[in-house]
Amino acid sequence: MGYEALAVRFSYLPLLLLTSPACERGFVVDSDDTADDTAADDTGDTDPETCADGIVDPWADLDATQCDEAIVSAATAYYIGEFTLSGDTVGGTEYQVLFANPLWEDAGGADCIIAWAVQSGTRGDPVTCSHCEFSVTINATVDAGETTCPPELQTPGSFSATYDVEDTGTGEVIFYFSGSGNELGRGCTNSSRITYVSEGWCKPML
Repeated sequence: MGYEALAVRFSYLPLLLLTSPACERGFVVDSDDTADDTAADDTGDTDPETCADGIVDPWADLDATQCDEAIVSAATAYYIGEFTLSGDTVGGTEYQVLFANPLWEDAGGADCIIAWAVQSGTRGDPVTCSHCEFSVTINATVDAGETTCPPELQTPGSFSATYDVEDTGTGEVIFYFSGSGNELGRGCTNSSRITYVSEGWCKPML
């Protein structure tokens, strides 16, 4: 869906546009919140803190302030994938999460989410990653019910993507773009679910 192209495009912006130190690597897989539907409040269970303990909430520990010091309107952006696995069938949703910096807020911007619902998805062999266990191919379109960003930010309206997935054997997985081999994000997996969250990056809102 053009994630790599966006990241590369904006990586050539002057460094003054990306002055926040959190525009560097720094995403955390562990969290104190649970992604399981059975909440700890109801069961008394301890929330998963590592992938070995269960599916860690990919939405936890997102730093919303990474790009607050940028000198242009911008958002701290993340990509999140929450997928279901049933045999070789993949479902679920992929998201772009935008946290507005003060300059974008002054221009009328606000925190928002773009959600793409998987219309069809398959699990197959890795495409280019020699140390990966499988690949995930998804075809997705904007989910108006979950999306809160304004229409002008809801691009692309639909996309197809294939990710190679490395299973570390500890419950943690690493997603790679199948074309370039570059890392997309990290998350957790079990027999029926798989997640990832990318690093945060600064997305100019010019």
